Amino acid sequence: MQANDNDVLLVSGASTLPGLSFAVIHKFNNEFNSIESIRMCITPGNQAPRGESTIAAVLTYCGKPVKCWIS
Repeated sequence: MQANDNDVLLVSGASTLPGLSFAVIHKFNNEFNSIESIRMCITPGNQAPRGESTIAAVLTYCGKPVKCWIS
């Protein structure tokens, strides 16, 4: 309710990969006639902990296609 009352966007449960990748694609979209495919990978920083839950979460979507919205 506080976010609505203060006109603030609140996003919960959004993954880093689609969020950051979309931002990069959006930024450079006009520099290409077309984009046929995109391959990307985001990994934890060198010193970031890689606990069981992080690895389990990554493995749930590993190798699966990411939906693409074409405008």
